[in-house]
Amino acid sequence: MNIADKRLELLATILKYMEMEIIHQFEDLVFVSDNLFVLKLTASAMTVELYFNEAVEEETAQQLMAQLDALGELHDLMITYKGAFGLDKSADGSLSVSFFDLLEG
Repeated sequence: MNIADKRLELLATILKYMEMEIIHQFEDLVFVSDNLFVLKLTASAMTVELYFNEAVEEETAQQLMAQLDALGELHDLMITYKGAFGLDKSADGSLSVSFFDLLEG
């Protein structure tokens, strides 16, 4: 099993505890139930980056982050909050994802 597969397996387990699931994976992006958030696999073996949907309310995002952080820690997986994302539908029906990183410093 390669590192990405191991992280996907851990993420699937964590999301199951949260009554969510992976609905789609594209390259290094993992889309979660109802597009509440996207997880991005990183070059680091046991780290993933977290982007909440820009439509998610801050209180909901904080609650989800607390759950993800605790469950990630139990499974030796670091989940780092990086910012927000938005989905845009083009005229031809395809979707594009835009990321809005937190300002550092």
